[in-house]
Amino acid sequence: MSDPKAIAQKFCHAYFGVMQTDRSKVGTFYRENSKMTFMGKEFTGVSAIVQRLTQLGSTTGTPAQVKYQITKCDVQVSKAPNSLVLLLVGQLSIDGAPP
Repeated sequence: MSDPKAIAQKFCHAYFGVMQTDRSKVGTFYRENSKMTFMGKEFTGVSAIVQRLTQLGSTTGTPAQVKYQITKCDVQVSKAPNSLVLLLVGQLSIDGAPP
């Protein structure tokens, strides 16, 4: 596999670019067996993850503005073929609120 850190950086740039511009398209980054934990709750599968992410901060029915600051990105080569495992740590700000 090429440089895992370089791949992770490209992935993060693409993923968070979509998250900040059109979260409804974030499903392309997930598979049906994908899992995401957010605020202590686990979401499994593309539709559950996309639904949760598109609802971030939405109380009016319009998507909230979301900004991210990644403070740490750990990368490991997975046993699955052509796969990496990323652990991202950072801060999330919704509609300009403090992280």
